[in-house]
Amino acid sequence: MFEPLGDAILFTLGQHQLTLLNPSGLWLLLLVPALWIVGLWMGRDLRWYRRLLISFLRSVAVAALAIAWAHPVQIERENAPAVALLADLSDSLDAPARARMEERVRELWEARGAAPTFLVGFGRFPTLLAGPRERRVSLNGAPVPGNGSDIAAALRLTYGLFPPGYDRRVLIFSDGEQTHGDLVAEALRARDLGLELSTAPILPAAAYDARVEEIRAPAQVRLQDPWEAEAVVVSSAARSVEVRWTRDGEEVERRVVTLGAGQNLLPLKLTFDAEGWHTVSLRLLSRRDRFAQNNTGAARVFVSGFPRVLLVRTGSEQTPLHQVLQGLRVRLTAKTIEALEDRALLAESDLIILDDLPLPKLSKTMVENLRAVVEELGAGLLLTTGPASSELAGPEDAPIEALLPVTFRQVKKREEIPAALAFVMDRSSSMARGEKFVILLRAVSDTLDRLRDTAQVSLVMFDDYPEVVVPLTEARNRDTIKKMLMAQRVGGGTSMFPGLEAAHRELKRSAAKLRHVILLSDGQSITLYDQFGYIVEAMAKDRITVSVVALGQDADQDELRRISGATGGRFYHTDSIRNVPRIFTAETENFTQSNVVEQPLRAEPAKMVQALAGIAFEGAPALGGSLASEARPTAEVLLRTSDRKEPLLARWRFGLGRVALFTSDAQGTWSGAWTAWDGFGRLWSQMAEDTLRRSPPGDLRLRVAREGDRAVVTVRTSEDIETPGAEPRVVCLGMLGAARPVPLERRGPGFFRGEVPLEDGGGPYAFQAERPARRGGRESAYAFLSRTFGEEYISGPGNQKLLEEAARAGGGQVDPDARVMFAPGRLDRRTQHDRWARFVWLALALFLAEVLVRRL
Repeated sequence: MFEPLGDAILFTLGQHQLTLLNPSGLWLLLLVPALWIVGLWMGRDLRWYRRLLISFLRSVAVAALAIAWAHPVQIERENAPAVALLADLSDSLDAPARARMEERVRELWEARGAAPTFLVGFGRFPTLLAGPRERRVSLNGAPVPGNGSDIAAALRLTYGLFPPGYDRRVLIFSDGEQTHGDLVAEALRARDLGLELSTAPILPAAAYDARVEEIRAPAQVRLQDPWEAEAVVVSSAARSVEVRWTRDGEEVERRVVTLGAGQNLLPLKLTFDAEGWHTVSLRLLSRRDRFAQNNTGAARVFVSGFPRVLLVRTGSEQTPLHQVLQGLRVRLTAKTIEALEDRALLAESDLIILDDLPLPKLSKTMVENLRAVVEELGAGLLLTTGPASSELAGPEDAPIEALLPVTFRQVKKREEIPAALAFVMDRSSSMARGEKFVILLRAVSDTLDRLRDTAQVSLVMFDDYPEVVVPLTEARNRDTIKKMLMAQRVGGGTSMFPGLEAAHRELKRSAAKLRHVILLSDGQSITLYDQFGYIVEAMAKDRITVSVVALGQDADQDELRRISGATGGRFYHTDSIRNVPRIFTAETENFTQSNVVEQPLRAEPAKMVQALAGIAFEGAPALGGSLASEARPTAEVLLRTSDRKEPLLARWRFGLGRVALFTSDAQGTWSGAWTAWDGFGRLWSQMAEDTLRRSPPGDLRLRVAREGDRAVVTVRTSEDIETPGAEPRVVCLGMLGAARPVPLERRGPGFFRGEVPLEDGGGPYAFQAERPARRGGRESAYAFLSRTFGEEYISGPGNQKLLEEAARAGGGQVDPDARVMFAPGRLDRRTQHDRWARFVWLALALFLAEVLVRRL
């Protein structure tokens, strides 16, 4: 049957169709009648049936040539789909599950028919295992890394495999435990690209598995300090398992433990005897375990040396506190007060101890250095006070007070004869200018009114010679004293040292414990300290203090400072005589009140803390004195006096560090009996341990988390870093290789983030961050990743829900059979096959047959 089809002709013969693309070739058929005439005429000598057969063969041969010349083609229609089978070859599938999967894959391969079919194996990465030309397939020995499952990556690989014009179908065999990628999101994308995704859950059989989830340990410990590691072991069922702890590869403990179903905690106490990085690991020696890869966990711990302790004292001789510190596991350095000027030395110290220093006399530079290393670098500061710090309750705050956990206050003297006070006043000719001398006399008169009646007073005037105007007498005689005072007149030169000598003689007659001199001068003395300094030294030896008021620019300030400094008094300088009454008032208050409490004091705990553990204070001897104080609102009082309930030992957090203050001394002036007490050494050793730097220097914070096969590193600082070269730097140290730098990217003020790939078998990993500190030294921080295995080895029953969601997202089915997978698709394909050669061979065969018929 012929059917015109444009320039071509469709020829149908039974179930076969041929299309003649060049119908003009059929004109050869016109030769057929001629062939019959010629054949019948020329074959008259042949029998009639042979002539008919020869003519028939020739006619058919010519017809075959005519059809071949007409370019016959055969067009076939087909709608078989193209199919990709994805086989999960990760380690999470056990042997029985793999066997079931391979059986299903072979069944589908044999039933594929003409459908182009591909086999892709995947684990951490996908690999093409077989194409349409492969007759048989096998999953054994497939070159696929099994330490992960990236189903989405395997699905993406199929996008480039399918030939055009086919319905594209994918069937995933997996347990659904993906460790990388997002299968559901990729399934939605595949559907948008025209793929149909189905899944076949292959779930592993229930099997016992125990894994070391993590090793909890501090990232940094100190040399020889005891600390505890804790292993988190997750067991799928209750079972007894042998465990083995090692330290740097050497076994430290092996025992059998009974694990409960779920999470178990296995502790181990350790110490290290060498500095640097160390490794602590736990291995589960379980023979019947699903995964051997997850039976080991490890921690990398950085061991720093003994803490550095800087002891600052006034002299070079050993003190009781020095002897206590020598018995501790610390690197002790003893220096004098000048060491506080060296910030680099302070920055290297984990604890700074100021042993009975004159705290009010610390310079602003010294205090600023202490503040910086405590507040910003986290160093500890431990102070004792003693009589040398009695000026802490003066009218002006000393710089050091801002660091202390207490404020000092003055208390009334508790003496039968409260005090003895001598005024040594300059009445030389220079005092006659203006109203200087009159104001001075009024200031002394007002001061007399502030003194208690039992106080003792003496008045010495000097010009060229000294005069004891009022011998030592009680202040209740103030009216008589004032009359004698107001009768004074000015004149003569200035010679103050004989006046001090006269005051010394007067005060030596007093039984008062507090004896004080107020010296005022406005000029240059003709007697100098170099010749008459012995007078001042004698006064200091008798514990007589001298406060000095230098009036005007002509006053010899250097000489006057030497006098006040040698006796422990105060120095005032003023250009105006009108400031003298205020100075005298302050001196009187300082003289009649003090923060020094010199009486027997008993210490009692105000709060039981670790720093006081094991110390029986009820058996402690009495202290000889302390400085009266009040705790700041955020301070923590550890010891207090039993009678006055005032802070004796207090501490507080100051920035990143700690400051602790003992308001008595530790050298024997007030704590003489304490130094021989058994609890003395224990108290100071425990307080030193409590105040030490608790973390690496500074506020650098390092955190590391594992995400798949990468470590995500985050670094935080308390302030934004803009100075070039001050950015933090992080290195990663694996067990198998050298340190690798971790590239960091700034993500915000004081926040940096970086990633580094993790190698299989390269863990555990240690990380160290460093940067220059703002106030000198270097800040450092440490971290580690304890899990040595990937997500693939966290055993589970399989994630069938994920596979079902992926099938719904991909428009396919769950667990389809071969009939569904290879069912005809929606897309038809027409394939054109040239058939002219067959007709040429047919014509040739017919001509040969015709020859044989004629010859035989």
